[in-house]
Amino acid sequence: MKLFVVTDVHGHGTALRSVLEKAGFVAGAKDHLLISCGDCFDRGRENLDVLTLLESIPNKVLIRGNHEQMLGDMMANGRTDPIAEGNGTCITLREFFGEDAIAEDGTLRMPASKKRRVKRFLDDMVDYYETKHYLFVHGWVPLGMRDGCHCLERHWRQSPPCDLHWSRWNDWHQLYGYAHLAPPADKTMVCGHRSAMYGIYFDRERPADSTLPFFGRGLIALDASTAMSGRINLLVLEDQLLTREHHMKLDAVHFDAIRAGKKTVEMRLLDERREDLRIGDTVTFLCNGREESLSVRVMGLYSYPDFETLVQDYRPSALGFAGKKSSYIARYMRAIYGKEKCERYRALAIRVKL
Repeated sequence: MKLFVVTDVHGHGTALRSVLEKAGFVAGAKDHLLISCGDCFDRGRENLDVLTLLESIPNKVLIRGNHEQMLGDMMANGRTDPIAEGNGTCITLREFFGEDAIAEDGTLRMPASKKRRVKRFLDDMVDYYETKHYLFVHGWVPLGMRDGCHCLERHWRQSPPCDLHWSRWNDWHQLYGYAHLAPPADKTMVCGHRSAMYGIYFDRERPADSTLPFFGRGLIALDASTAMSGRINLLVLEDQLLTREHHMKLDAVHFDAIRAGKKTVEMRLLDERREDLRIGDTVTFLCNGREESLSVRVMGLYSYPDFETLVQDYRPSALGFAGKKSSYIARYMRAIYGKEKCERYRALAIRVKL
């Protein structure tokens, strides 16, 4: 597979079209895959063009950046954030929803059809993506603390959602991780978020104003400071995709809810069998009592200390328990696994898509 990798496009649709055409990327080609490492929008003035272009490409992987996270949060809250203006998110909101999208008090006016379109795009984004030799992220992988020092967690692929989740790993963590920690998963990490210009901290012979990719120890930093430079770095790689399939049994009620598109999160324990799950994997659910199966793609993996904490982050309908209280759902899951297993393992939310 030939991989075409970009990052931090920041609303520069013309530049994105140009580099894809120059590199020979073909939308729909079975041996081509476009990977965007996040921050597709904000700051530039062609955000709607970027959205339309990426929507038209079926052979793509979209990694969520901090700007997509902010956009999704504002849409969910129905109002702008104090930092929206400085980050350029207000530009994107007006392009997506109209010049009158932002009221004087910060409330958002979002036509239903346009809101569904943008939400559908954001819901297709993932936290990271792996091929045989590469790991693609926006900024860095989440770090933990051990003995007062930052470290890579054992279950970094199933990191719990929090204020410093995947798309929000700030600049300090990115520089710290590269300077002090070995790249995770024994792969080369490809990232954006912080300008490749900062490669000068690690390569003194690099020109101080260069926005060309930084090729370091187990790391390729691609961000060309597009909002400032107007140019986009595009990296072409060849690698093998990881095609992995898992099988899980599911009761008929939840099976039907997934097939109908109502249940989008499956709950399990993060035991030895689930440690092997990766974003992009295929899960085939086998329906208990019926000779039926359906396949989904893993879009997100999030671990929690227990089911009581997990259920607070999702609508009951998304978990397959429409109309039920969170306390009921947690008790239901504990009853399935038993006290001993629930105390031994963390709870796992698996975000899936048909």
